[in-house]
Amino acid sequence: MELSISQLKGLMNIFTELEPEEILRKSVEQISRMLNAKGCTIFLYNEGTDCIELAETTSQQVHDAGTVRYSRGEGLTGWVFKFQKPLLIQDFDRKSVDDLKKEHGKEINWINKFSDGDRRIAKSYLAVPIVSKSGRFYGVIRASSNEYNFDETHQDLLIHIAGYISIALENSYHYLQERKKADYFKLLMEFGTRLHTHYNQTDLLNFVAEAATRTFSAETSEIYLLKEKTGNVLVLRAGHGIPKDLINKAEHKIGEGLTGTLVEENRIIRLNNVLTFPRYKGKYRSQMKRNLKHGDRLAFLGSPIAMKSDVIGCIKLYNKIAKYPGDETIFSEDDEKYIAVLADMLAVAIENLQYLESMKTSAIQMFKTQRLTALGTMAIRLPNEVINPLTTAQLNVLNLKRMIERKKALKPEDFLKRLGVIEEKLTEVASGIKVLQEFSTKAGFLKVRKTWSDIIDESLLFLSDEIIRKKITVYRDRQAERAIPKVIVEPNEMMEVVINLLLIAISQLQHYNGFIHIEVTYDNESHMIKTHIISEDNVSMQAFGSAISMLPDGSEVVTPQQFMFTVAKEIVHNNYQGIINLKPEKNGVSITICIPAGGENV
Repeated sequence: MELSISQLKGLMNIFTELEPEEILRKSVEQISRMLNAKGCTIFLYNEGTDCIELAETTSQQVHDAGTVRYSRGEGLTGWVFKFQKPLLIQDFDRKSVDDLKKEHGKEINWINKFSDGDRRIAKSYLAVPIVSKSGRFYGVIRASSNEYNFDETHQDLLIHIAGYISIALENSYHYLQERKKADYFKLLMEFGTRLHTHYNQTDLLNFVAEAATRTFSAETSEIYLLKEKTGNVLVLRAGHGIPKDLINKAEHKIGEGLTGTLVEENRIIRLNNVLTFPRYKGKYRSQMKRNLKHGDRLAFLGSPIAMKSDVIGCIKLYNKIAKYPGDETIFSEDDEKYIAVLADMLAVAIENLQYLESMKTSAIQMFKTQRLTALGTMAIRLPNEVINPLTTAQLNVLNLKRMIERKKALKPEDFLKRLGVIEEKLTEVASGIKVLQEFSTKAGFLKVRKTWSDIIDESLLFLSDEIIRKKITVYRDRQAERAIPKVIVEPNEMMEVVINLLLIAISQLQHYNGFIHIEVTYDNESHMIKTHIISEDNVSMQAFGSAISMLPDGSEVVTPQQFMFTVAKEIVHNNYQGIINLKPEKNGVSITICIPAGGENV
C-alpha cells in the first residue's frame, strides 16, 4: 500500500511530537484516514490495574463511556493484549463467535464493549499491539470498517505505524521523565526557599501537604506527627484532599496499621495496592473515601519524618493520578527517592521551629530572671540601706521609753541629742527606701506611673545613633501627646518593647532620609492609649541596605525582627492586657500598640 506525500507528512508530524496526548490524538486521526476506517482507537497499558485502558479514539461513544478498559483475554481487544499478536477479521458482520474460534483459537471472544464508530457491527476488524524494540508493551491500536475488508497490506501498514508510535511514545516517556525530574527539583527548590519562611507549624504542614499532592500527582496527602507528652501516638496534623474534620483528631499508635508501621520501622513504604499489605487496617478508610474522585485509595507512598535517629511522624500519599493517557497510576522509584528528600527537609524545618519556640520561651524567662535578680539585689542591700539605721532608731526610742517609765531625770540637751539620733537614723531609712525604689524601677521590677511621651522620648534617645546614621526624620505631635493620660508600667520593660518596635520599623527602610511617623491617641470609652508607628522609605534617595522581611500579625518567630515582635507582643499582652498589630506596607511597615491608661491627665 503506497502512501501519499500528505500521509507521510502526517506520520512524520506524529513522530516529532513529545506530548503523549498529541501523539495519540494525531495517530488515531491519521490512521483512520489512511485506512479509510469508520474509526480508530488506542488503548494503553496500565501497570497498576494490569489492564489496557482507552487513551484516545475517534469515536463519539467515549463521551458516554467513561473509563473503558480490557483485561487480558477479554473480547477481541483483550485477545490482542494477552497474546500481543495482530488480529485481522474479515466479514466480521457475517461471522458468529464459533466462526471466530475456528479461525483464531478457542480463547477468542467478542463482547461488544466499545465501538470505534457507530454501533453497527463492523465489516472488518483490525488490531495490532504497540511494542517497542526493547520489548516494552505500550498497548493496542485497533480500527474497524463498515465499507470494505481490511487485508494483510493494511495489517502490515498498521504494524509499521504501531512501531513508529512506540518510538514516539518511548521518546515522549523519556521527555516526560526528565520533565518530571525538573518538577521534583522545582518542588525541592521551592521547599528550600519557602520551608523556612513559614513560622507557624500548621501553615508549614499545610503548605507541604498541598505542594506534595500536586507535585507527586497524588489525590490525597496526610502528615502525622507524634503527640506531645505521650510519645507513642501519631496525630493527623495536616492533609490535602481529605475531610478537614479529621485534622487533629485522627490518631494511630506506633506500630498500628500502615501509618504506625511507617514510624515504627522507620522506612519508606511503596505499595501498588494497600489492601495487600498485611498490617493495613483502613481505620479511617470510609471517611477518606467520601472525598475521592479517582477511585479507591489503593496506590500508596509513605515516608517517615525523622530528626536524625528520632522519628517524629510520617507523610503519606494515596492514589497516583495519571497526568496524561498511559501515565503511571502507581508511585515510582523516583517518587520514593524524592519523598525521602522532602521528608528530611520537612524534619529540619520542624526542628528549626521548635528551636525558635524554645528561644522565645527563653527570652520571656530571661525577663523574669532579671526581675528576680533585682529582687535578690534589693534583699542584699536591704540590711545596709534600711534595717541597720532602723534598728538604731528603734533602740534609741526603746531607751527613751525605759527612762521615762523609770522617771529617770534627763537633761533637756540629752533628750534632744537622743531625738536627733532617732531623726538622723529615720532619715537614713527614708533615703535608703527611696534609693531601693529607684533601683527596682530601673531594674524593671516595680511598676510606676509615667507619661507615655517620656517612654517614647527615652526609646528614641536610645536609638539616636541609628536614626542619625540613616538620616531618618521622626514626626511626632508633642502637643497631642501632652493630653494623653499617664500609664502604669515597668519603665525598662516598656522601653524595651517600644525600642524593639521602632527597630522593626527602621529595619524596613532601605534608603537614607526615610521617615518614622509616631501618632498617639486616647480612646475615652475603652481607656486605651493607641500608638501608631509608620515607617516610610524614601525610594528616591541612596540605598544603604535591603529591607528585612517582616510578616503580618499572627506569624511566629523566625528572623530577629519577628523574634523581637513576638516577645514584645507577649509582654504587652501578658503584663498589660494590651495588643500589638503589624501590617507590611508598600515602602515600610505599620505597627500599632494599644495599652490601658493608668492615671490622670498630665
